Amino acid sequence: MRRISTATRVVDKFGAGKDGFTNGNAVSGIAATDLEDVWFDHVQEEIANVVETSGQTLSAADRTQLLKAIRGVTPGRLLNIQIFTSTGTYTQTPGCKAQLILAVGGGASGAGTPVTGASQCAVGGPGGSGAYAEVYFATPVASGTTITIGPGGTPVNGGGNNGGTTSVGSAITCPGGRVGSGAGPSAPPLLTGGGNGATGFATQSGGQAILLTAGNPAQITFALGLGTTAIGASPGADGPWGGGGVVQAGNAPGNSASAPGAGGSGCVTNASQASISGGAGANGRVIIYEFGAV
Repeated sequence: MRRISTATRVVDKFGAGKDGFTNGNAVSGIAATDLEDVWFDHVQEEIANVVETSGQTLSAADRTQLLKAIRGVTPGRLLNIQIFTSTGTYTQTPGCKAQLILAVGGGASGAGTPVTGASQCAVGGPGGSGAYAEVYFATPVASGTTITIGPGGTPVNGGGNNGGTTSVGSAITCPGGRVGSGAGPSAPPLLTGGGNGATGFATQSGGQAILLTAGNPAQITFALGLGTTAIGASPGADGPWGGGGVVQAGNAPGNSASAPGAGGSGCVTNASQASISGGAGANGRVIIYEFGAV
C-alpha cells in the first residue's frame, strides 16, 4: 500500500514523506487533491486481503468482515467455544487457526440386582467413567467432521450397560465406561467390584496429546448381612468434571450420574426384594476451543 501521489496532494501533511489530501480552496487558488485508480486499488486490495486471509468470502451484505478478520488474527485469541452434547457435524469458526479439544466417552450404568429370596442378598457395582482426552491441534480439525457423542449406559433391572464411544472424526476416540459387576442372590456376605474405568484408553491421531486416560474405576458394593444397616451401595465413578451417581440407600434403584462421562451408582438389596436397577451413566461430551493465529 502507498499514500496518495498525485501532483495535487499535500506534501508532508502528516510528517516527512507522509503526504495527504486537501479539499482545495477556490479563493486561494488551491486545487483539491486529484484521485487516482491506483490508490483506490491499493486501499481495496489491502482490506480485501485481510478479510480473505481470515477465511472469509467477501460479501457486499456484511460490513463487519474487516472487524472479524482483525479479531481473528489477534495472536492466540479465543474465537469461540463449541460444545457438543449430542452427535452432530462440526463447522469451523472463520479465522480458526488452532483448537484445544476436550472429549469424554459415555459413563456406564451401575449394575442392577436380581430378585432375592428369603435369607438372600444381591449387590450391583457402580459404573465406571468414560475415557477422557485433551488434545491441542495446531492444524485445526476441519469443518464437516462428524462429532459422535457416546451415550451413557442405560440401567436395567438385574443388569446394566457400558457407556458408548465418543469420537471427533478420526482425530480423537474415547471409549465408554464399563458397567459394574454383580453378585447374588445368595446368603451374605457378598462383595462386588465397580466398573473398572473405560473399555480402553482415549486415543488421538494428529495433534499434541495433553492428557489421554482410561476413565476412573468405581468402588466396591457390599452386603455383610440381611439387615439394612449391613448393606452398602457405592457411588458411580466421577468423570473429568465429577458427577458420579451418588450413594443410594439399600433396596432402592441407583442414582444417575450428573456430569458428562460419569458412571451411575450401584445398588444393593436384602432378603425378599424385587429386581432393581443401578443408576444411569451420563452421556459423553466434546468441547472445542477455537483460537486465532498463534
